Amino acid sequence: MATLGELSAVDAEAFVTTSVASFIDDLVESGTNRDAATDATDDYVRRLLPDGIRTKGHRFRSIRAEGREVGRLWFGPVRESPGDWYLFEIDIDEAERGHGVGRAALQEVISELDLPTSDRLGLNVFDSNSAAIALYESLGFKAGTNSTGGHEMWREFRARD
Repeated sequence: MATLGELSAVDAEAFVTTSVASFIDDLVESGTNRDAATDATDDYVRRLLPDGIRTKGHRFRSIRAEGREVGRLWFGPVRESPGDWYLFEIDIDEAERGHGVGRAALQEVISELDLPTSDRLGLNVFDSNSAAIALYESLGFKAGTNSTGGHEMWREFRARD
């Protein structure tokens, strides 16, 4: 069973930096030019986190199992769409994958967001990550728009007006 805890400011900053670098690498692997991927990602993160990790609503969590950190995740509100939340990054230690840690962590996030003010939770997944796609589908996420090398998936909390 996994639980979520708060990341320290130092750890959250490091996690964002690592997440951004990893996302750029994923874009390059899917065929995007590195300079274009870097510029677009850096611009997106500046708009997404105008106050850095202290940007209102963004949450940076450690994922803990059996008393130790086995992963991290970051989620926050979608400013352009009130009621929507987005899982910007989830990273589970390689050795912990396939053992229910990711499922338990996502269930914690879903429980935290399943409020009257939350409409849905989205995420992006690369097409090559079939294990993650299967996990997200089993938790009620449905495929949405396609993106470079992958697609968005959304889990509804309540019907949208």
